[in-house]
Amino acid sequence: MRVLALLIISCFFVSCEQDLCGDKDKLMTNFRSFLDETKSAAANYEEADWTEVEAKFQQLTKDCYEAHKDEMSSKEKRKFWKDAINLMIIKGKNDLGLSLTEDEDGKGTSIDVDVSEEEIQHIAEELEDVFQDAGNELQEVVDEFLKEDASKLIDKAMEGLEKIADELKESLKEKNK
Repeated sequence: MRVLALLIISCFFVSCEQDLCGDKDKLMTNFRSFLDETKSAAANYEEADWTEVEAKFQQLTKDCYEAHKDEMSSKEKRKFWKDAINLMIIKGKNDLGLSLTEDEDGKGTSIDVDVSEEEIQHIAEELEDVFQDAGNELQEVVDEFLKEDASKLIDKAMEGLEKIADELKESLKEKNK
């Protein structure tokens, strides 16, 4: 009986862990909760806690994001990566790879981040896609305006020009009489 209970509990925890990605909305909710939880508890985290945070961060930003990014709007992608950057800053504030270094002349400060080239490249590529999507959305808005609203404006302008032309004709007829 004890073995059966342990098996059921184990299955419950495994299914909860696998449900981290869920659907797109579940991912966004889980990621925001993860950020909020990390923010509130960061000061009390031990090295083991940060290891778990890093593992969960990797799973959410790589596996889960990859699974759902095609379903996400540009706005959702921007929010996701804004939250990801916030998490990286929280980790950095807690001495997990982020340190401040003063220039030799003491006039400037730089931030050193202990992140692999692969991670930086992955984030840079995703952010590039996000900004490209935002540009595409803006282009669609402009195109839509040009298709619908601009043609209405052109029609009104043409009506105005035709009215002016008719008035000019009438004026010329009256002058010739």
